[in-house]
Amino acid sequence: MIIGVAFVLLAAVAIIILVVSGRDCGRDADCFVARAQQCETAMLRSEIANGTIIKYEEKGCTVTTSIDTFGPAEPQIVVDYFKGKTMLCTYTQGQFDPALIKGLTTEGCTGTLRDAILGLQSAQLVNEAR
Repeated sequence: MIIGVAFVLLAAVAIIILVVSGRDCGRDADCFVARAQQCETAMLRSEIANGTIIKYEEKGCTVTTSIDTFGPAEPQIVVDYFKGKTMLCTYTQGQFDPALIKGLTTEGCTGTLRDAILGLQSAQLVNEAR
């Protein structure tokens, strides 16, 4: 009896957390894009390389991008450069650009992750020009 009541309470709490915190789309990009188009709360995790996971969170027509997990093969200098940085990308309802979750696109975005990405791109251009 006590186990049954505890299970029901635990299930109710889990449902409330899911509803309040929004929809976790896991790795389903189509789920995230559909929810983002409507400016509905959503979360997506996407592996970009060797176990490095990018996390996208949508809240009120703003997507926050961060690096959730660094793969074991990532050099420490890369981890140190990107760790703890975020990027915010705001858009109009119905005009979400899926390119925001296809890579680390920075167009129309702000934040420390955006600045880090642009800094790295600039350094690469300088090296290529030499």
